[in-house]
Amino acid sequence: DTKQKVALKRKIAIVPQTMTLDRSLTARENLIFHAKYFGISKQQRDTNADELLKWFGLKERENDFVKSFSGGMAQRLMIARALMHKPKILFLDEATIGLDPQSRRLLWDKIMDVNKTGQTIFLTTHYMEEADVLCDRVAIMDEGKILALDTPANLKKMIAKSNKVETVVMEAKPDFIKDMKKLKSERFKQEGNHLFLYSEDGKTLVPKIMDLAAKHKVGVSGINMDATSLEDVFIHLTGKEFED
Repeated sequence: DTKQKVALKRKIAIVPQTMTLDRSLTARENLIFHAKYFGISKQQRDTNADELLKWFGLKERENDFVKSFSGGMAQRLMIARALMHKPKILFLDEATIGLDPQSRRLLWDKIMDVNKTGQTIFLTTHYMEEADVLCDRVAIMDEGKILALDTPANLKKMIAKSNKVETVVMEAKPDFIKDMKKLKSERFKQEGNHLFLYSEDGKTLVPKIMDLAAKHKVGVSGINMDATSLEDVFIHLTGKEFED
């Protein structure tokens, strides 16, 4: 019923990926207006606004109009506004999309600070590194279906326990590829002249790859070894590259 809907709205807050601040108002006015909507007393909304503006590094700009804010500042203010009524659950939809790397990292720090207070956060993101850094549990979805749900560490163990070895060759000769697939690994993947092997001990593969390259007279322009990423898991589960 209506009372239940009103009660539910008081317990949640949503920060959409599009900017919904009133650009004709100041930063502080945006927060105060939001708090008034939820019936928060003047004393409490002033206190909340002071705390959140300071917390998100916007106190010195509280009386500036939002239209003068950068994308990163506006995004921080949107999260601050969402927290004005002390919600139980905070939903962040693509919170860092369109931000430069520095602004994105700053917002990551603020999101982690909010989470450390005990705030429950649901985050949707296309940035797999972001999910890895910020989330305790990650659900990988494709076409509206949850394909896997676990901690980032456990998800990455699904396809390899530790390393991804990338070999960049001048020419991907069929016989060389055939022998590469015979090497002991959990998985092999080819993307043009970029060859990937996933193994618990990637270091032991490097000399074997070089031996095979010499045997088949294949030029190697580089070998890189990285830890398996959530993007690798996404591709493994969906069979397609991650889309923006």
